Amino acid sequence: MVASLDIEALAKRYLLFVTRSLKVGGAEHQFVLTCLKMKEKGFPVKIVSFYKGGPLEEKARGHGIEVTVVGKKGRWDVFPFLRKTFSIIKNERPLLVYSYLGAANIVCALFKLLNPGVKLIWSFRASQMDLTLYDPTWRIERAIMKFLSFVPDKIVANSRAGFSELRRQGYPPSKIRVIYNGFDTWHFRPRREEGVDLRRKWAGESGENKLIGIVARLDPIK
Repeated sequence: MVASLDIEALAKRYLLFVTRSLKVGGAEHQFVLTCLKMKEKGFPVKIVSFYKGGPLEEKARGHGIEVTVVGKKGRWDVFPFLRKTFSIIKNERPLLVYSYLGAANIVCALFKLLNPGVKLIWSFRASQMDLTLYDPTWRIERAIMKFLSFVPDKIVANSRAGFSELRRQGYPPSKIRVIYNGFDTWHFRPRREEGVDLRRKWAGESGENKLIGIVARLDPIK
């Protein structure tokens, strides 16, 4: 009877995915896709997002995933934000916390230091970034993560290059696992009619103009 109750209790505990925001971006799409696929496989999933809004928040909710928004007010909203986030995570009593990228990784590591029983996985989605192209806070964030890298139980990189970069920076290799990005091949299937319409819109009715396209965010490293 005790074992049965334990199993029943575990089944009600969620996998808690934590991210900075659910605005449109490649990493953010991967985050939501992972949540959706885990839910499809029968795992109970919830999301905590630091900031409100974005199409991906709507997408997650539309697929029946509960999203809790912390409501961070900006860069300098630190201690009230941390107290609220820690309270949200603690009240969820998650089976496992999966944090996504820098700010979320740091916040969840601090939570685990105060609550050592929680299982924590960090996620990294980049390699060999030249941080001199960015705001100094990026370099501070990297230094804090390296300092806290002993905290998570596992660290996920999405490429071999990412794995090598984390090792180069001094992250514990025994904790790092490579899990490649998954893609929804149905979403990216060829749709010729839509392509013809889009080309006509961009190149004109004659379709004689040559087009050069690139898909990326406007970012120094791109």
